[in-house]
Amino acid sequence: MQVDVSGNANGNIPFTIDARNLTTASVNTAVSVTTCTLDAAGNPTSCVDGGTMNVAVSWNGQGEISRGSAYEDHYLDPGSFVFIDGLSGTFRQASATATIGGQAFDASNELGFVDMGVNVQLTVLMCPHGCS
Repeated sequence: MQVDVSGNANGNIPFTIDARNLTTASVNTAVSVTTCTLDAAGNPTSCVDGGTMNVAVSWNGQGEISRGSAYEDHYLDPGSFVFIDGLSGTFRQASATATIGGQAFDASNELGFVDMGVNVQLTVLMCPHGCS
């Protein structure tokens, strides 16, 4: 038997960031979680409200600051919908550590690549005949 605990921080989560130099950033919040029991194939057999779990993450910038932008658009079935996504900002590689539910992680070692940044993003979904 395996257990999966998952959660999502929604809404206006307070955080700090040195937006100019990207030297440090941090967040500390409580996250609502769900606890699921998994069968041998990894499929959930039952899930319950798991209450809340404290999450704290700190980033430390490393290396040069880079600036960049990205743009993509997709047109599906002419007249069906248009998806446009664009962003522009500054980014920097970082090291990160996290404490999740009292357990410490070095995200730099766990994830392999960590960065932080400040960007402006615009996402548009247009459905001339209504989105469903």
